[in-house]
Amino acid sequence: MGNLILIMGMTPEANWSVYETESGEIIYAQSDADKSALRDKKFSRLIVILPGEYVAIKPHTLGALGARQKLQAAAYAVEDELAASLEETHIALDPHSDRMAIVSKPILQGYLEALQSFGLYPDCAFANFELLGGDEQVVLDGHLLVHSDNGLGYAIETELAPHVLDAGQDLPAEISLPDYLGQVLHTLGEGGKGQGHRPVNLLQNSFQTRRQPGIRATRRILSLAAAVLIAFLVVNIGQGLYTAKKTRQVRTQIEQIYKEVFPGQKIPANPLAALRKAKSRQGRTDRQTFLTLSSILFKGLEDIQGIDLDSLRYDADRGELSVSIRYPDFEAVEKLKKAVSAAGGVFVENGTRQSARGLMGDAVVRLGS
Repeated sequence: MGNLILIMGMTPEANWSVYETESGEIIYAQSDADKSALRDKKFSRLIVILPGEYVAIKPHTLGALGARQKLQAAAYAVEDELAASLEETHIALDPHSDRMAIVSKPILQGYLEALQSFGLYPDCAFANFELLGGDEQVVLDGHLLVHSDNGLGYAIETELAPHVLDAGQDLPAEISLPDYLGQVLHTLGEGGKGQGHRPVNLLQNSFQTRRQPGIRATRRILSLAAAVLIAFLVVNIGQGLYTAKKTRQVRTQIEQIYKEVFPGQKIPANPLAALRKAKSRQGRTDRQTFLTLSSILFKGLEDIQGIDLDSLRYDADRGELSVSIRYPDFEAVEKLKKAVSAAGGVFVENGTRQSARGLMGDAVVRLGS
């Protein structure tokens, strides 16, 4: 089974160019019906190529740091160069070299939501110029794509190209879509594992892959379980940790997740009952792990004032909860870590930072040994 490569336009709603690697067929998805039909195709991976104008590739010198420290340090290293705030900026690190990709969170989220509205959940996403090989410049569909041997590059509309090209330098030759796709296949390699340089996958951290409907039903149901359990605790725990506004936000999240998990199906009046019915047809191991971790986390939260749980996701593959938390101060971070440990879990901090919303932190919660 081959891959499905989808080239997006300058807006999420624009026409899509789609390539099936197994058949070699190029499809132009223009209407909503064309786009909806893609989810019925059989493919092992969905690879999305985004306009390079939205992505900046920069080098960094953070090689001695761990992966989590790199991400936190990289954000502050480029903060002064950003057009938007750090809160609205997504940074993806290259695990194979000292590079990082920078993209606007709202822009990346907009493309992903457009794909998800048609039941499509990409496994990876790359900037278009990143798929060129070596030191190369081409014009593709009215855009200049530039890639250098050092792994840096950019994309710009041809009308603006004279402002970035050297004096007297002409635009490079136009490349056809089939020829560009040939370079994409060479860069990604058989099965998308990569040959030569490797493009930076933008789907990292909070944008990590969500699995497609029809694959691993247990995982899909658990993602809904996370949202349903949060709503249940919001309504019933009575510890003053949540407000009515937060309750409404979580209920909205439940509806959105339900649409993603069960596209085209009507949201039931009682999603918890629907979840229980679905779970009765699945194994219990993941469910018990999820419920145990949730219980540990909320036991830790009970006695600490001023903490607001912003989001929570369950990763069934790793058996851990990923949480985003707003703290009143740094002391609360250590208190929560100790409380989770006392409840039988392990609290691993992934970075705490001061933002416009206050002291924000990401962490994972795992079962203790």
